Amino acid sequence: KYNLENSLSKEAVTRTKQEVFKQIIKALCSYPVWNRVLLILISLRLAFDILFVFYALTWASSYYFLDLIDAVDPTKFLARGFYLLFAAIDSLGAPLKSAGGWLYLFTGIITIVWLHRLHAQLKVLFKNYPITPWGAIARYIIPFYSIWGIWNLFSTLAQKLTSQTDDLVRWGSALKRWLPWLYISLIASALLQVFYMFQSRSMYKTVSYVVFFVMNNVMNLVLTLVWLQIVI
Repeated sequence: KYNLENSLSKEAVTRTKQEVFKQIIKALCSYPVWNRVLLILISLRLAFDILFVFYALTWASSYYFLDLIDAVDPTKFLARGFYLLFAAIDSLGAPLKSAGGWLYLFTGIITIVWLHRLHAQLKVLFKNYPITPWGAIARYIIPFYSIWGIWNLFSTLAQKLTSQTDDLVRWGSALKRWLPWLYISLIASALLQVFYMFQSRSMYKTVSYVVFFVMNNVMNLVLTLVWLQIVI
């Protein structure tokens, strides 16, 4: 009799966990439109970042490459061909920068909407969840406050997920694993952007300007990859 009651009790606990898991998944997936739009925008941003890295590497190496070709090609035929190729690639810089700027802006706006909807569902599902939808937005967008706020935002979510059932535990663990990399890439990207802007004010483009230009674009790509892992 005791074994039967114990078995029934375990079965009830398992069933309860499964029901809770289904409710959580249903609640967190009740905003699929914003989630899909955000993933599409981040994927497009990733594609643009790859193009920017290719452009930066091509631009940075073009002068040295053309000097080398010019030295070994007495006819100047190859040198002229490569010059036209690099000039065509260089002409893509302004349109890419403009389109990328608008894409980053839209991605930021949709991220704010996504955070609001996510935390609205979390407040419905967990009555005592400590972060409100507007509190999540404040943690994300307010300067200086966001330095602590973004960490608190995602670490709180990860902690709540790891206290649930198996699949959510894996989700929360992945969030904890990627969160430090998000901060490292954010800080590195911000520092490189400052150094790049400082170097770009100089009338003469030095080697350090070229290096920071390439590194800044590479770090933007890394940041987008990490952000994609956080959101996905």
